[in-house]
Amino acid sequence: MRWTGPGAPFVFFFITVLISSFFWGAGPGFLAGFMSAPLSAFLFVYQAGYTLSQALAQSILFLTETSFVVVFADRFAKAKRRSELNERAASEARNRLENVNKLPRTFKQVLHNPGRFRSNRREEKESEQDLRCGIKRGHASRRLS
Repeated sequence: MRWTGPGAPFVFFFITVLISSFFWGAGPGFLAGFMSAPLSAFLFVYQAGYTLSQALAQSILFLTETSFVVVFADRFAKAKRRSELNERAASEARNRLENVNKLPRTFKQVLHNPGRFRSNRREEKESEQDLRCGIKRGHASRRLS
């Protein structure tokens, strides 16, 4: 304690660094830390009667601790945002699945087996075209003769 002096004059600035790095990222957190270090060193340490070396030692300790706080708060905030995005995507996928389960059975079959229903559709189109031309299946030979 001899080289830093008694007390913790920087303790009030940790919350500023923590909030700025949590909400706005590492850059603003470091900015808050590096702006508050000389200000608090001058106002709360040097003017309170500490020596210059004690004020400098406390500032260096504060900046070191601030760096750890900024990095951890920024990583925690990014992990929280990523978790919220994953939760939102899972909710949307769950809603889509529920909507598919609410569809009628025949439509579900079309969704799960599109090739099978396409061939039936082609046959229907061919029979419609034959009817339009006046040709019925099995009766084409009569018409041609």
